[in-house]
Amino acid sequence: MICATPPIPQPCVPCVHPLEYLFELSYVGIIGVNNRSSMEETLDRILDKGLNFPNCGYCCPDCEGVYVLASVETFLKFAEAVGITLPPVPPASPSSNNLLGSFGNDTGLVCCSNVYASVETYLKYAEAVGITISTAVEALPLSANTEENSAEFVQTCCNGYDECVDELICWATKNISRPDVFVDRLQDKGLVEYGQIQNNCTGAVSSSICKFVDLFEKYKNVKLTTDKPGFIDRLLDKGVVISCDSNGNMHIASVETWLKYAEAVGLTQSATVEALGETTTTTVL
Repeated sequence: MICATPPIPQPCVPCVHPLEYLFELSYVGIIGVNNRSSMEETLDRILDKGLNFPNCGYCCPDCEGVYVLASVETFLKFAEAVGITLPPVPPASPSSNNLLGSFGNDTGLVCCSNVYASVETYLKYAEAVGITISTAVEALPLSANTEENSAEFVQTCCNGYDECVDELICWATKNISRPDVFVDRLQDKGLVEYGQIQNNCTGAVSSSICKFVDLFEKYKNVKLTTDKPGFIDRLLDKGVVISCDSNGNMHIASVETWLKYAEAVGLTQSATVEALGETTTTTVL
């Protein structure tokens, strides 16, 4: 699909969630004749290559124009590259094609950021993004002091993240043979959601974890190489980044691939002066 400028959303026509497009594209990639690829293999290839396409009616992230879903370890690679981990590093000079506005300042996490993790994993996250130990401990719910040793939900905004993670765990209980093992792995890895996806119809923003659950359910019978927990593990380790730029384009990629693109256009700490003035016309990252 090609359009010169993004269409203006109509009052009662919601935008299409980019995750729906990503999963649908992955599904289309595995239904060809004699195609032996699995759903996660196709999704891997798409995220590793990255997508850059005109945003004709897709929902964009709010705040800094970027949305990230990843494990704690993978998210911290993203956060360090764009300058939202401590100690703060002076940001790259702004340029007209920047996707983001104020990464690299000394305010740390400036967008909605919610975490589900074990206490140990959460404290690693808190230290990296500059949350003091006393503040981090105070943020832990009472359940963190139980034998489960789970930090559960630590939120900077109320967008239904906790309810959506509960839905994910409920889905796992119904569809995975050992949901207890899945939950343990999820807590150890940590589940970070940074930013929110806009809904142009209502103006509301909410956690996209519920959208992932809906898509997992929709495609639950599609061929997988690994088991369902393994699929979710791979997705979190790779990370998913969705961003929109001022030129009307949308970008979907893994954390690693998105950071390569971001470095080229001057969004990361390692950006060069020459790169800041460049524009890109690439259709695939």
